Amino acid sequence: MMFSKRIHQCIKSKLLMRNNFLLSVNNRDEYCLKSTKLEASAKTDIDKALPLDAIETSSVAKGLFCDKVDKSMLIYPEFEETEDLTDVENFAGRVRSILKKQCNFVEWDKNRCIPEEVKFTLKKIGLYSMSVPQQYGGLNLNNKAKSRIYAELGCDLTLFASVFVQNELICETLKIFGSEEQKRTYLPMLAAGDISGAFCLHEHACGQDIAAMRTESVKNCDAGFKLNGQKSWVTNGALADLLVVFANMQSKNCDQKVFSDPSANLSAFLVDRSKIEGLNVTKRQNTIGLRGLEIVDLVFEDVIIPETAILGNESSGFDIANSIVGNSRYSFSAVASAFLKRLINVASQHCNKHKSYGRPLSESNFIREHLANLAMHVYILETMAFYIAGHLDSDSNKDFTVEGSIAQLLSRKYLREGIVSVMEIFGASATTTDQEFERLLRDITTFSSFMNSDDWLVGYIATSGLAAWAQSKAIDLHKVCRPDDYPWHVVKNRWLSNDVYRNTFNFKHYLHEHLHPSLKDACRFIEEVMCKFDHIIRNQLKLKQKDIEEDSFALKRFCDVGCYLFAMLVAVSRASRSYCIGLKNGDLEVYMAHSLCSALKTKSLHALMELTNGVHGPNNEDLMKMKIATAVSHANGYPIVSPLERNCDPAMKQFLLYLDEKMLIGFKFIIRDIDETHVFITAEAVATLMQKIDALMESLSPDVAEKS
Repeated sequence: MMFSKRIHQCIKSKLLMRNNFLLSVNNRDEYCLKSTKLEASAKTDIDKALPLDAIETSSVAKGLFCDKVDKSMLIYPEFEETEDLTDVENFAGRVRSILKKQCNFVEWDKNRCIPEEVKFTLKKIGLYSMSVPQQYGGLNLNNKAKSRIYAELGCDLTLFASVFVQNELICETLKIFGSEEQKRTYLPMLAAGDISGAFCLHEHACGQDIAAMRTESVKNCDAGFKLNGQKSWVTNGALADLLVVFANMQSKNCDQKVFSDPSANLSAFLVDRSKIEGLNVTKRQNTIGLRGLEIVDLVFEDVIIPETAILGNESSGFDIANSIVGNSRYSFSAVASAFLKRLINVASQHCNKHKSYGRPLSESNFIREHLANLAMHVYILETMAFYIAGHLDSDSNKDFTVEGSIAQLLSRKYLREGIVSVMEIFGASATTTDQEFERLLRDITTFSSFMNSDDWLVGYIATSGLAAWAQSKAIDLHKVCRPDDYPWHVVKNRWLSNDVYRNTFNFKHYLHEHLHPSLKDACRFIEEVMCKFDHIIRNQLKLKQKDIEEDSFALKRFCDVGCYLFAMLVAVSRASRSYCIGLKNGDLEVYMAHSLCSALKTKSLHALMELTNGVHGPNNEDLMKMKIATAVSHANGYPIVSPLERNCDPAMKQFLLYLDEKMLIGFKFIIRDIDETHVFITAEAVATLMQKIDALMESLSPDVAEKS
């Protein structure tokens, strides 16, 4: 796993710690760290642990893993000036008007392209230059404004993907990591729509492990760098004038790496297509959805680029890729919420117009459940999108990559569930091409594949949260793992453990004091899950230590609870603001937030229960799944025989009775005679009987010579 080294270091730190600290607890049960014999010249990794309030102020989600909340993060962000909001809504209106008048998404899908006149119109109003600073001719919109515009593009995922690549991948990379000369040369042309870009990161050979990519750049003192390799799934690759290309740096001797760390080998280059030779488009991907996009494979054959083409320094490619991709993940929740809104509108109109058994479909409780789930999913995604965007606008130094990963993970899940739910509401009519569900389903499937996979996101969210916990509570973890040296600490943790499992709960953070009073129960749900989550993380790290990063089932549980906690927190934050300022249906938002917190609390406690069932517990769902998966792998397919098969016949029964009567295996093994074809036998006799039966079958089977 790409980010797994961090948790290795954090858990390893408990072994390096010396007896240099005393731990005391004040009246708020907060840790106060005091050094007794610490020398400045002899610090270990444990001494570099984050301050107690550093994690929750830099990342909300990581703080939730550590049972910490920065109360200022409960304030839901908004536009400070009404004029700014008005300008954004006016721009969104212009985009909406163009989409309504000039865009035929069905034709785009059939013709497998976005018409150039549509692109020209959208570039003219600045849709492809929202991330370009104004000094270079762009709009320079903040994150909240861009999220609002992306929501307008939820009507078609193809158009969103096209705009997203230009703004979040190309313009942001150039704006943040480009040199002044690179910015002056290319940002004005990107802002004017004279050129377009493509992000060349992925390869078939490495999957999501970008440190293992095979595209190479050989440094040549005379001619700069020479690129060789193949990039796959490059959006706009056939049409792009400017390419951001990632490659492994090598010396002139191709067998010798420049850096020892594989991730440090990675470099990023800004390649001007008009100035190079040796770049070929080998294949356009025939995707089932998003057919309007030019998604191609590119081959670089001895492409010479100058030294001035490098972005950052020669070893910053890994950081650039993770920064750009990580900081843009939350944008998917903005477009996903808008896409699901459209589905809800279509589904609710259908339910109000059509009847079943003389009653409108909207009065069916089955239909209501679908609509309620869709509405809550939209509320979560939309709330997350603008919450993350707003706090990034207020402080760009905040690390919201985990929060963005949570938003992307839930976007993938809710998009898939949403389209299936609406198709079930429409019934058989959804299977026809008249309703466009076929195209939407194809687009969602393809769109989801462009994001990071669920497995990768789960691993990243869980390991990041656990690493933050281990770093902030390294002293506590050190003492828990050394009960002989810290017996009183063990007694204290056992007492807290009993308190947790007795389902007794006391407020610690008093979140409800910072929100509307009607959300007190919802806040209690959040704090209860946080308290138990913190305690179970401590126990799991003590039990599994560094092996926990290989336990995918446990990581999935940790990720689920972390996602649920973040969703609950942002929901109460938004609902409190809406009700306090008197927004329309603010009371419904409060009710929805309470409903979400109640449902997610139940799911969280179930996930935590699975973690506490024990490694070999009889009710451990993860252990059961591992055994079943192992059986499937060994059988190279489905291992269970047909229910029509018979495991015994009269002749075989007589053979077993004969063996039992004569005690030919050394003892009596039949417990009970059931019927003419079945007997109960002891478990100890199974292996021996299998050998006897195999020998009997072998003796009765003719050899090859006899058959021929």
